[in-house]
This record gives sequence, structure tokens and C-alpha cells, in this order.
Amino acid sequence: MIKKISILILLLNALMSCTSFLNLGNRTEYYETTLKEKYAIDVIYNKTRMDTDPFEQSLPTKRYVNRFIKILYHEISKYPQNFFKRIGIAEIVLGKDLLVQGKPRAGSPYPFSGRIYFEVESSEHSHSDIYLSYAIHHEISHCVDYYLWGDLFYKWDSMDSLNVPGFTYGNGGKYALEIDYEEPEIEIGFLTTYQMTGQEEDRAVLFGYAMSDEKKNYLLEKIAEDDIIKAKYNLLQHKIKVELGLTFVNYPSN
Repeated sequence: MIKKISILILLLNALMSCTSFLNLGNRTEYYETTLKEKYAIDVIYNKTRMDTDPFEQSLPTKRYVNRFIKILYHEISKYPQNFFKRIGIAEIVLGKDLLVQGKPRAGSPYPFSGRIYFEVESSEHSHSDIYLSYAIHHEISHCVDYYLWGDLFYKWDSMDSLNVPGFTYGNGGKYALEIDYEEPEIEIGFLTTYQMTGQEEDRAVLFGYAMSDEKKNYLLEKIAEDDIIKAKYNLLQHKIKVELGLTFVNYPSN
């Protein structure tokens, strides 16, 4: 009798696991369909290369895809419905062990073909939900730059003028990933040292923190104590709101 009960319990557990998996699959299908129909975004995860884009990757396993699509759906829902059509992004490509021109990357914009790439699975390390949520907005910010100025590395004089006199940005975010990169001491006007590598990364970090549920409180704390961060945030918020109708976290600009 006990043996029969044990077998029954095992069968019930297996059934529940299958049901849970199917429900997750149904939710993922719903998220994908909504992203396509509402935001005109296709999520692609079955290709190792896309046309002539300088990216390579392996195919990610389904559970990592499902996890990311759930996060993506939540984050994309914060944007106006026509936002991605306006900035020219139509596809979000997911992969494992993403390489950009042969070098590892966790994510990268490629507005020239209307795509953003994300590494949703890695053989070397794991990406937390918090990181992935933030990274989505960070990469979107780079595409916004391209939409506004036709340049992923645009030097915005209005923003540069807000920094401490004499401050000079580094050589760009990609150099922070090199082996010989020496991380500087953080300066007034910045949330992270990564912002200091380039003005485009300064904007992307501010944008990412402003749109991230987990990071926005820290941003608001820094705004309250750092007038330069506050001024740069207000400048960026005004530009994005006027040009694209997107409002960041509820912080009074005056």
C-alpha cells in the first residue's frame, strides 16, 4: 500500500511539473505575440548569425529564453506603443555566449539593421534578473542615441558642460572590457565608473537606472545629493520626453 502511494505521489509531481512547463510555454507564447502585435518587435532565438551583422552566438536553451522573454515583456511594457517603430528597432535577438567582432559581450545594439542583441545564457557566468532588466534599457538607450543624432557615440555639448570642469571621458565602454583596463576612481556627477568611459555610456547608465525597477531608487538617492547627476538626468529626461514621449521615474525637474 505504501509503495502504491509513493508511486502515486511521484506521478502527481511529474504531472504538476509538466503542467507548470506547459503553462510557462503558453505564457512565453503570449509575451512574444504581444510584443509583436503591440510593439512590432520580433524576438529571435533560433539563429547563430543574422545576415551580415558582426555578431556570433550559440543557440540558447529554452528555459533561458523563457526567462528572458518574461523579463523583456515587463520592461518593454514601460514604453509608448510606437516607441520602437520610431527608433527603428524591430528585432531582439537572443543567444548564448554572444561575441561582437570576436569579443564577448552581454548585450549590444545594432540599429543599422534594426536589432538589439542579448546574451541570455553564458558558459562562463550567470546574469541575474536585475542585471537583465537593467541591460534591456541600457541597450535601448544606445539605439535612442542613434535615432536622435545618427551616431552611437554622439558628443552632446549640453551634457558635457554639466560635468566638473576639466573632466574628460575615456575611450568608450568597450574598452572597459579589455584586460588592461584600469578602473578609475568615481567622480562627482556619476553613478558608476562605467559611465565615465564615454558620454554615450553616461547617458545609457542614467537611462537604464531610470527605467529599472530595482535601480531607480538608488538613482533618486544620488539625484538628491549630487547636483550634477540631477542636472544630467533632467537634461536627458527632457530630451527623451520631447522627442519620444517617454517619461522616466516620477522626479520633479525643478
